[in-house]
Amino acid sequence: VYITVEDNGEKIDECEIDKLNERLRDTESQQELTGLVNIHRRIVLTFAEGSGLYLSKSELGGLKVVIRLVIKED
Repeated sequence: VYITVEDNGEKIDECEIDKLNERLRDTESQQELTGLVNIHRRIVLTFAEGSGLYLSKSELGGLKVVIRLVIKED
C-alpha cells in the first residue's frame, strides 16, 4: 500500500531531503530530531521489511512523503 502526501509549502532543497532520509534510515541513533523519525520507526516495527517513509521533492515545490506499508503474509 502506498500513500502519498505532498505540499507546495516552503521550498526544500535536495541536500536537506537527503539528510532527512539518512536520519530515517539510521537505526543506530536513539536521537529523535523530528516526528517523521518516530512515525517511520513505528511503521517499520508494525509492518513488513521495506515499509516506512520515503521523502523526495514535490513537483508542487514542497516536500513529498510516500508512506509505504508492506503487508505481512501469514
